[in-house]
Amino acid sequence: MIEWMSDTLARFGHAGVALLMLIENLIPAIPSELVMPFCGFVAAQGKLTLLGTILAGLIGSMVGQMPWYYGGYYFGRRRCVELADKYGRWLTVSGREVEFVFDWFNRHGAKSVLIGRCIPGIRAVISVPAGINRMPLGKFLAWSLIGTTIWMTFLTYCGWVLQEHYDKVQHWGDPVLKTLIGLVVLIYIVRLVLSFRHKQAD
Repeated sequence: MIEWMSDTLARFGHAGVALLMLIENLIPAIPSELVMPFCGFVAAQGKLTLLGTILAGLIGSMVGQMPWYYGGYYFGRRRCVELADKYGRWLTVSGREVEFVFDWFNRHGAKSVLIGRCIPGIRAVISVPAGINRMPLGKFLAWSLIGTTIWMTFLTYCGWVLQEHYDKVQHWGDPVLKTLIGLVVLIYIVRLVLSFRHKQAD
């Protein structure tokens, strides 16, 4: 995955950052906690600019959330839950999770979009209940923009700082990164297996 991200950034530059975050939002199994720090790391090497990286990540993330919003808007709660149960396992999204996020949205209202865009695993699907509830698009985008900007800036800066101290971490950075990727893959597989088991049990 690191090689793929490196190739994408080398080929497309800041547009590659936007592309990676677009994909990350469409496929929740790909974590922004891995993508944006890596982009920040590359930016600190002088291959990208810090501000450009944050803005590109923001653009990709904002665009990537829209299919989820409109999915909720047009399909409604019941249909979204049914679709998540039927097809969501490949994205590690279940109907139960959609129900949970929907209830959470009802309890906290518009601010749940801001908070949700900063929480791993909820970032993408928080757009679904916003659409289901017919939250005005302008209001949704405004709250999402604030939350996404905070999250993109934080993650990118973490990668930037890591590069500044590269001489201290280069001897363990690669093993740790590989371990993190391994954990992401493992979590995806576990969630996939559990999803199939729940499906069979039902």
